[in-house]
Amino acid sequence: MKIITTKYSSDAVKVKLLGLTIFKIKERGNFFKIYIFGIQIFIFQKPSYLNYLNKLKKKISESNNLVYINQESNSKSKILHYGTWDCQCGIAVFLKDYICGLTDIGYTNNAIMPVINEYNLNIKIAKAYIDKIIDQAKDFDIISIQHEYSFWGSQDYKGWEDLLKDSFSCKNIKLKDYACTLPLLDYFVSNLIKQNKKISIVWHTDFNMVLNDFFKTNKISNYKEIPFFRFIDNPLLNITIMNDKFLKSLSKYNIPTNNICLLELPVKKANLIANKSKDEILRLLDFERDSIILGSFGFINKHKGIEESIESLRYLPQNYKYIHMGGVHPYDTSGYINIINEKIKKYNLESRVKITGFLSDQELINYFSVLDLGLYIGNITNEFASAAINQLIVNKIPIIASSIANFNILEKHWHCIKLLQPNAKYIDIATEIINLIENETKKNNLKENCNRFCEENTFAKFAMKSIGIK
Repeated sequence: MKIITTKYSSDAVKVKLLGLTIFKIKERGNFFKIYIFGIQIFIFQKPSYLNYLNKLKKKISESNNLVYINQESNSKSKILHYGTWDCQCGIAVFLKDYICGLTDIGYTNNAIMPVINEYNLNIKIAKAYIDKIIDQAKDFDIISIQHEYSFWGSQDYKGWEDLLKDSFSCKNIKLKDYACTLPLLDYFVSNLIKQNKKISIVWHTDFNMVLNDFFKTNKISNYKEIPFFRFIDNPLLNITIMNDKFLKSLSKYNIPTNNICLLELPVKKANLIANKSKDEILRLLDFERDSIILGSFGFINKHKGIEESIESLRYLPQNYKYIHMGGVHPYDTSGYINIINEKIKKYNLESRVKITGFLSDQELINYFSVLDLGLYIGNITNEFASAAINQLIVNKIPIIASSIANFNILEKHWHCIKLLQPNAKYIDIATEIINLIENETKKNNLKENCNRFCEENTFAKFAMKSIGIK
């Protein structure tokens, strides 16, 4: 009998006996997996990976991540926030404005433990950081959480059962995809409730995403058996959502909604004004004086309608131009920006389309000041509607947007945007754009209604209700 040992492709080693692979070690990312006769029997971490995890643990224990925003002694309550901060992220911007809203209503003692993406590499590292926040929470009255699924996920989920073992029977639970974000959130909320802390969560993405993934692998009839959702009727918990579709997702699975507060997405006042004339800004963009400027704002991704706007531009007169104000999200590795650039070149639209990248607040206001029409007409789903549209609303820019749940509210309640069916034909989009541009009465009505929406949906009012003040 002859034993052959070989190294090949992504496998570290395999052993053959008479042409049959009896033993194999596969290298997968930060792990080695051992197989005998094709059956995985063991998995272990690379020494270099273990080294890195140990450095992260040390970093967590030694670092002081707490950031005080304001610290007045006469504040109504002390609030500890968990969310992204001081980075290129929509939720980081939201949190900054949210804290300003809280300050306006007398909550003038706010601190932040920021989301640190590096700690989501491994579930045990993520737990170590959450433990630190739980310890910090002892000195605060309210814990405010900005919830987005990526904040609670981990590239390495092994060991998630340990997060639940002290308070929850997880023996028969199987998790995959978005459902894997539940154990860490459950662990955090469970420990805050033990401290009798009031918990306020602003939930930015649809419940349906996590619940669908949970029920794909679990047959459970009682919400008390679902990690995190078992606390959803706890009187210490207040969850704010900004889309009534989220409520339907809970009702679908018979989950109580008594602690759910439905609010509209708030806006902040536009404190800056353009410091350049329209002609100066058009020269910066290399556009002619008679140009009609269409624009969108936000991170560059397929949900913002950038592609659709470029396609529609082909059916519009030459003096119609399009700018997208925003760059690629720091954690986006999709390469979608390349698709956009290729499309611009394919249709020879380099002189009519500008992708600005990230802008300062002043630059953004300058570009907003020359927009004739805002667009949000992408391949958009209810789960991925963006708060970026509110930047257009607050600057009183007429908008054409896809008819989805988040935007339907803006049209139904406030009549401040013009809606199209999602995935409309490009020539139909172009026709709607021309019709609105040429209808001064309609444009002025949209602007007036934008102003009314902004007056009624301030961050101060949002903060008052989301923090649990009736």
